[in-house]
Amino acid sequence: MRIPIACTLTAQSAAARVEEWRRFFAQSIDGAERVDDVHLRVRLNGSTEDLDAAVDLARREKACCEFFVFSIEVEADASWLSLKVPPDAAEILDGFVSLLPQPL
Repeated sequence: MRIPIACTLTAQSAAARVEEWRRFFAQSIDGAERVDDVHLRVRLNGSTEDLDAAVDLARREKACCEFFVFSIEVEADASWLSLKVPPDAAEILDGFVSLLPQPL
């Protein structure tokens, strides 16, 4: 089954969500890497609050944009939020990259 590249948020709600992602990236991460055209990883600052915020925001994004795949990757010295999209949604991931506080 193919999941459509679609979002169920209204335009106003979508604008608010974009701003929420921008704030999250500015406050809760300390690095990012673009693995490829369809995969972005952001390194969380390390606090429990940042991890909780990442999970909450990813769950709500998944609820309106079902095509996203989110995961938390735990390493000995870091935790990462991983965002993946299908190839035909790479431009949407580009939009997320543009919200990062500094270019990759």
